[in-house]
Amino acid sequence: MKFSLTKKIAVLVILPFIGALVALIAFRSYLQWTENDVEFINSAGKQRMISQSLLSLSIMVNTRHDKDNEALSSLIFEFEEGLNNLETLYEARFENFLTKKIDVLAKISQVENNWIELKPYLLAFANTTADDSIAVVAFEFIKSEVPNLTITCDNVVSEYQLAVKIVRSNTLTIFTVIFGLNFFILLFGIVATKRKIVRPVHLIEQAVKNIRRGNLNVRAPVITSDETASLAVSLNDLTDNIEQLVSDKEKEKQFKEKIFDTVPAGLAILISTGKIISINKRFEQMFPHPEGGIH
Repeated sequence: MKFSLTKKIAVLVILPFIGALVALIAFRSYLQWTENDVEFINSAGKQRMISQSLLSLSIMVNTRHDKDNEALSSLIFEFEEGLNNLETLYEARFENFLTKKIDVLAKISQVENNWIELKPYLLAFANTTADDSIAVVAFEFIKSEVPNLTITCDNVVSEYQLAVKIVRSNTLTIFTVIFGLNFFILLFGIVATKRKIVRPVHLIEQAVKNIRRGNLNVRAPVITSDETASLAVSLNDLTDNIEQLVSDKEKEKQFKEKIFDTVPAGLAILISTGKIISINKRFEQMFPHPEGGIH
């Protein structure tokens, strides 16, 4: 495939630009993905604290602190609202090439499953008296399951922190690869520029210098297929034309000299000062001159 000089230069310029663009996209994705880190981690941490408070309040209600029933109901509502907010915060992020190995939503789903199972018992316990048979069963279930809810909430925080590390690692990997590729392109560009641009131009320059000194046997080598090749071919054609012209002039001169010598009359060519600069054979026979030359 033939590439012009302009295309070669364009490729060397565009490739690093594309690499820089990909790096910017990756960095922008990283910033967008981690934009609400603090809010998400705080929300997940709050859910963990609420789950611990649910157990504490349940114990207080069970010890006939009836005034805590209302606080327990309020805490149940707060956990429900916080869980929905947590899922919304994460789903607001977009999945891309940086996050394909991340599964935070699965951890949030575990919290939801535990909550769906635990919530009816919490509501039943909050709305009955501690000595009610339903409350007794509910309290036993709450004691055994709330710790699991706390653990799953903690898993969300841990998984998200791991997710941030993965995103950061993926971003750094992309930066490293792009930097390596751009460095390779730079080295390749230097070598290619020297071979495909500088060297052909230098060879053409050397050919022009030799021709200017009168060496018409020199030809510029054609080593590329771009504009420098066209320039070398044009220079060679011009040199061929000049060489042919010089050859024709030399033949014409020899022809005239031959006619001048064969004329039967004696002929001499004088310049404006009266000095003889050329004579034919007949003139030399008629007027022999010393070996020192014509005067």
